[in-house]
Amino acid sequence: MARRRYTSNVARDERIDQVWLERTLMANWEALEQRVPAKLMPVTDPQTRREYWIEGDTDICGHYGCVYPTRTKGIVCKVTTDKAEAAFVSAALDIGRFPDGIVEYQGAYELVAPGKTRVFALWREEASVVGQKAAFHVAALMAGKGKFRGAPGRTLEILSATRMMGTWLNYALRHTADPEGLVKAAAAVRKDIWSHVSLDDVVAVSRAGFVRGFGPPPLEFAIGVAAFDQLLSYLAESPLGAPIGEAMRFYMKHGMLLADVHDENIGAVARDGGLALAITDPGDMIPLTAERFHVEIKRL
Repeated sequence: MARRRYTSNVARDERIDQVWLERTLMANWEALEQRVPAKLMPVTDPQTRREYWIEGDTDICGHYGCVYPTRTKGIVCKVTTDKAEAAFVSAALDIGRFPDGIVEYQGAYELVAPGKTRVFALWREEASVVGQKAAFHVAALMAGKGKFRGAPGRTLEILSATRMMGTWLNYALRHTADPEGLVKAAAAVRKDIWSHVSLDDVVAVSRAGFVRGFGPPPLEFAIGVAAFDQLLSYLAESPLGAPIGEAMRFYMKHGMLLADVHDENIGAVARDGGLALAITDPGDMIPLTAERFHVEIKRL
């Protein structure tokens, strides 16, 4: 088992090297076949994979990895260098229940990779539409059924604000000598947060996207978490964004703050006979409890 200490992802401006990633995948192929059913093995051939996408071939690679269909329609395999996502998926699988507002994951392994870069294979539910267009697509469908009015702009705006607040929390952890100690101290403050700060202050912080001038780091981190949660309460006001907000709150209760959910990390998934918005990539996972600094990821 591999354990993860807190290290956020290094921002990437370029896409992952697909050739290198697929060479790493192929080097692990036999080991994967021993642990994964044939119907869940990734389909890497460009011509063959068209048969298995829900909506045909797509641009499969991003900054950290590539998504491949499997021979089970509706299940994809993401091969990624994203340590934070892999840690989240492993922890989420241990919890064993996935809220409606996030794709359901099926499994996670760390591959054997050359050099210092870690590579993971993650299996999850496939989204039929991803990114901003998913929000507009689902909003239009819900409007047609009388379940939603207006455009998805407000939902996307709130997600942008949570990402900004999450970026500040990430920064706070990366720039302290003892991240685990900071989280432990902040957790103690959070139990009695309203004796330290007013709701107006938290709302103001949620709008600013950062915390400054309130006191020592544990207090400011606790206020940042409260501001993040305040933003999720705004998502709950919209039938479109509510499932995503509920999922993010679910994982906060389990000690994980999903700090990088934005308009390109969401998609349309089947729920209750229709389509709903769901998180397809949780982005950076910020530990809110000590145990989340030490997540185990199965190795091949």
